[in-house]
Amino acid sequence: ESLVKDFPDLAGRFAVICMGKQPDEKIDELIARGEQAANIIFQRRPEFVKAAAGSFFTAQLLCYEAALKEGVLETQPAPLTIVTGPGGYVMDKVQQSLAFKYHAALVAFASHDEKPPPRGACLTLLWLLSRAQDASVSLDQARYRYPQLKPALDWLMASNLSRHFEQNRRLAELFYYNRDAAVLSAEDPQLEFYLRSLKWEAFARDTGHAELRWDPEQGPLFGHAPVVPKEDRHSPASISVEPGQQIPPLPESLVLHLSDLHFGSSKQAALWGEQLLSDLREMNVKPDLVIVSGDIANRAVAEEYQAASQFLHDIKREFRLLPQSLLLVPGNHDVDWARAQKAYTPMRRADYKGALDEDLMIDKGGDYIEEKSDADYQQRFSPFSDFYRAIRLEPYPLEYAQQATLHHFPAQRLLVLGLNSAWALDHHYRDRASINGVALGQALRLIRTEAAYAECLKLAVWHHPLAGPGDDRIRDTGFMELLAQAGFRLGLHGHVHKAQNNLFRYDMGPAGRKIDLVCAGTFGAPVKEWVPGYPLQYQVLRFVGRKLTVLTRRREELNGAWKPDARWQTGRGQDPLPRYEIDL
Repeated sequence: ESLVKDFPDLAGRFAVICMGKQPDEKIDELIARGEQAANIIFQRRPEFVKAAAGSFFTAQLLCYEAALKEGVLETQPAPLTIVTGPGGYVMDKVQQSLAFKYHAALVAFASHDEKPPPRGACLTLLWLLSRAQDASVSLDQARYRYPQLKPALDWLMASNLSRHFEQNRRLAELFYYNRDAAVLSAEDPQLEFYLRSLKWEAFARDTGHAELRWDPEQGPLFGHAPVVPKEDRHSPASISVEPGQQIPPLPESLVLHLSDLHFGSSKQAALWGEQLLSDLREMNVKPDLVIVSGDIANRAVAEEYQAASQFLHDIKREFRLLPQSLLLVPGNHDVDWARAQKAYTPMRRADYKGALDEDLMIDKGGDYIEEKSDADYQQRFSPFSDFYRAIRLEPYPLEYAQQATLHHFPAQRLLVLGLNSAWALDHHYRDRASINGVALGQALRLIRTEAAYAECLKLAVWHHPLAGPGDDRIRDTGFMELLAQAGFRLGLHGHVHKAQNNLFRYDMGPAGRKIDLVCAGTFGAPVKEWVPGYPLQYQVLRFVGRKLTVLTRRREELNGAWKPDARWQTGRGQDPLPRYEIDL
């Protein structure tokens, strides 16, 4: 319909066919054909059919994430049974992918009733939609069910909801509002799935309803205490570990931490890959996951990312790692300066009507400025996003508010938050390293509401340091306070081309909240960019119990082998060691 609406001569000559919900038999047939094509069997196929709720696309997403979780990347040579079901980790991944489509629009809808008291009418309508069998809700019936909301619902029915849909085209694409019947409906099965799986208490906070109490069965509660059955009062969802509270001892796990790879060619990929794998074999290290904290490429061009892909695929193959076991964040060398330049249009200062704000334009002095196109500006990270997809089989989000990626490893009890400290950098403003507050806030809200994360050790990864000799550091360190409040214990970064360890204290007491900053050296920078006394480096993090051991390695000869990097002082008169320990 959107393709032909601007062509009046086609009026009355086309029909709009909505896919709508599919019967369970068709969903089951879809999955069966996928099993046949990939030579796999979903042991819990009926659960996938039920969870898809009539959506082909949702069924595909659920099966895709379940297969990836068990390492299925292509058609199997022999039949393989997938035992993972559609809940837990799989559901979280699908919700995250659908959030890009729906979350912002739903927040705009739920926040609409800001003026008429009491708050919560639009939020309540969404909750009723999520529970409706026919994906529709009558505003009249909502008035009888929630008499406290009658003034607000009357206000919506008095043309205000219709006006909101006219002003927000995205809402009109998601919902249909029949003004005469005062009925709101959703015809998109994916949206229905997303609403059913939404964490409503967290969503209520996101939309300005922080004081609204919630009951899993009754929904929003206006003037009544929540009803919590006795058997649910100590359920896993109600168990949490307060920030600063010590988590249970961790199982043993190994993390390979690389930074500042600065890849240039496929020849480097082959040479560096074999040097690294030989060293890991020598130490008998088999990493459970790999973290790369930025500057993967040197000039953010395709050839460099192809070399980096070859290098990481070799590591993944050697240790039989899943794509989700490789965590990547961008650095300043992963910003495409050429695309950044093209995002700005030169124009006469006299013709520019906007504010002289560096977020909107570049002041060239004299009579000219350069105005920024936000859509084109986001494309600075397109090469990195394509590389990210090649490694992890999912794109890196170009929306800054989504550039806080969460990675949960339940077997290792680790939760890793990937942040983009280069999100505000371009060819002109090369020193604006920072963390996007909106992206961080959304991630911390999700962490706070997910019971499965409570007993995990939390670590964050970004690229730029908090302190350094140059101006290219993160000057606004407020995000560290938020991380400390949320219970994060470690921060991993790079950029300074030398291994180091620093401490950020939030509380000054001996048992106060703190974050150890673990910086990796450069894995592959050109010799001219080495810091004197600091050759090429990488590190292995060993978690066990309540202790982290950081093993550092160095390579002094370009074509040589890796060896222990004994640089950590342990006491007066004692030899330095190639490792140091952190009590968690």
